[in-house]
Amino acid sequence: MKTTISIVTHNRLALTKICLCSLLEKTRGEYSVIIVDNASKDGTQAYIEHLARTDPRVEAFCLNSNMGVAVAANFGWARGDSEHYVKLDNDIEIRDGDWLERLVSTAERNADVAMVSYLLDDWKCSIEHVKLSSSQSFLSSCLCNGGCVLIPRHIHERLGFWVEDHGRYGYEDKNYSDRAIAAGYLVGYLPVNPPPVVHLGFVEGHIDEDREQKKKNNIKDKHLGEPLYVFNKLLFDQGVRKPYVERRYLPECVDGKIRFKPNPAYIPIVKIHDQFLDKIRYQEQKEGISVDFSQLLS
Repeated sequence: MKTTISIVTHNRLALTKICLCSLLEKTRGEYSVIIVDNASKDGTQAYIEHLARTDPRVEAFCLNSNMGVAVAANFGWARGDSEHYVKLDNDIEIRDGDWLERLVSTAERNADVAMVSYLLDDWKCSIEHVKLSSSQSFLSSCLCNGGCVLIPRHIHERLGFWVEDHGRYGYEDKNYSDRAIAAGYLVGYLPVNPPPVVHLGFVEGHIDEDREQKKKNNIKDKHLGEPLYVFNKLLFDQGVRKPYVERRYLPECVDGKIRFKPNPAYIPIVKIHDQFLDKIRYQEQKEGISVDFSQLLS
């Protein structure tokens, strides 16, 4: 199989139906779909299980507890065995059937591209118009958003998985972008206008205000949010953490149910977080969050 598309769901059944119907009806190319549900309570699990029974391209896995986006996405990533991996959010609608082939073609013709997507929203990050080695136009950025992103197998073999440190909503895409750039790769977007996919979760009438508030609360949490992201970046930049990221939680099947246990290889990282995170001072500012590491040396 050429591409594995991993989709994490948690409630929002109406958006999930739009996403999966448009994906399966319109997408051209060779691909499989792995759906991992984070303990939905709105009928999503029954829907994706029915879809898996009726469409041979689809596998569905239902978790008993909400493990967060990164853990569920990594579960789907590890299940795939393809040349390319796509993380697709369940609030994405496919408008053009060639969307996947464009991403695959870019990755196959440009080995220096680690993450490629479409510029769906204003992510307030730097963008530079560049020519790739294939002479293709590319929007190089400091962040490749994880709502619809393709990563080739050779990048995964070097950089590993999404970081699972940030709870239910996190900085997995920003962290992966940082690691890829530090390893000498490009991350960014195809200059396709209008984009062939639409991020409905940011469109009026589809926005889940409760979910967005929970994400904002997650961002402010010292032990899960932006202070942790900045601390982790320091650990990666200083070589304390290696570019290849292991999974923090490993799945196991108990009585037919998927559960997760801590990965012993990740324990040293958890100990570093426990020892130093409470020494970090941070302050909310208009531009974001200011983080002070001066107490780390005390």
